Amino acid sequence: MIEIKGLQNLVWNSYYPPGDKSISHRVAILGALCNDFLEITNFSQGKDCFTTIGCLQEIGIPIEVQGTTVKIYPWKKLKNKVYLDCGNSGTTARLLPSILGGLNIEGLLVGDSSLSQRPMERVITPLKKLGGLLEGTDGKLPIKVERGWRLKGERIELQIPSAQIKTAILLAGLFAQSPVTVKEGKITRNHTEIILKEFGINLDVKEREITVYPGNLVSPMEYHVVGDFSSAAYFIAIGLLSKEEIIEIRDVGLNPTRTAFLEVITKMGAKIQIINEKVIHGEKMGDIKVFPSTLKGIEVPEDLIPNIIDELPLLGVLAAFAQGTTKVIKAGELRVKESDRIKGIVENLKKFGANIMELEDGFIVQGGNRLKGRDIYCHQDHRIVMAMTVAAIFSEGNTKILDSQWVNISNAPFFTELKKIAPNSIIDLSLRD
Repeated sequence: MIEIKGLQNLVWNSYYPPGDKSISHRVAILGALCNDFLEITNFSQGKDCFTTIGCLQEIGIPIEVQGTTVKIYPWKKLKNKVYLDCGNSGTTARLLPSILGGLNIEGLLVGDSSLSQRPMERVITPLKKLGGLLEGTDGKLPIKVERGWRLKGERIELQIPSAQIKTAILLAGLFAQSPVTVKEGKITRNHTEIILKEFGINLDVKEREITVYPGNLVSPMEYHVVGDFSSAAYFIAIGLLSKEEIIEIRDVGLNPTRTAFLEVITKMGAKIQIINEKVIHGEKMGDIKVFPSTLKGIEVPEDLIPNIIDELPLLGVLAAFAQGTTKVIKAGELRVKESDRIKGIVENLKKFGANIMELEDGFIVQGGNRLKGRDIYCHQDHRIVMAMTVAAIFSEGNTKILDSQWVNISNAPFFTELKKIAPNSIIDLSLRD
């Protein structure tokens, strides 16, 4: 638990977001498949990414972790049968079946109570179409993976816009007898495609159609992970809602398939400036200057929803402080995340005093109400914890985030870094569980 005192002065500072969570998962998995050494720097400090590391170690991959540096060594012998606890990590649970099948390892993948309620059939079905031998439990975890996969080239059309499903198929394609093609209905984050090319894999990318050609991965020897944009978004929001201070976000990933949040808040009136742009390992990165801004409500374009899905809880908070009405629809995927995020957004913002209405696939916020601190329960969801922390900073009185420890899933340094910018807002950091 952590307590936050609202409406305190902020202190100008630079924020360096932790390593990107999505990229860290993927680079670790691909590094494990190489026949050479790989050193990953600025690796995410989120618990989910260490869950992936732990599962790879359980398979038999030699991995050393030294702070934000991960060293992966060539493996000599892998286990034939494994039991993998994926914890709270949907990425781990959805990507590793492809790896187990490709390496001819029998496995059982399980997760915590939250992950065990999340849909897995969406990844099981396309893998079976490729020739994968795996079964879920009523479309959920546990997933049992059998040995003896004979993967064939296929063209898979995604029914749900999901970078995780796309990645699972592309990873399986590495072990297939012929090329595998994924057709997306809507463009999702493309980290996997970029990273595969960095590891020497031949890909054809044409608009929303990606073809992967089977082949051996070649280690780039070193890989520096750019800053996590989703983690940076909370500090961008703080900068927008502040009265005088300018916040600078440094070395953050600016992949166009991840930054729809910037497009949406710009439509709302956000004043931001992107500087020092460059490309590292195929990923765009740079610095963002954030200026205090007067925001107005908008209807979020439906085509942007898949690439702003992680930031929608935060957008709900910004909408509560904006003038006018903000409407989010076609975001039903929020209901099957770590928690029912639509419920979490609406329930908690109402506690603060916001005027918000729940929809089946989104929410409508009438902004402009003065928010007041309350005791907040975030349903053990890291994104809700961080979003409601931003709301608390700009609300009257004190707020207790009762399950603040769940921030560790994606952004363990969150409250430590927040204290640098809002030193008078965090009353007692030691209260954090």
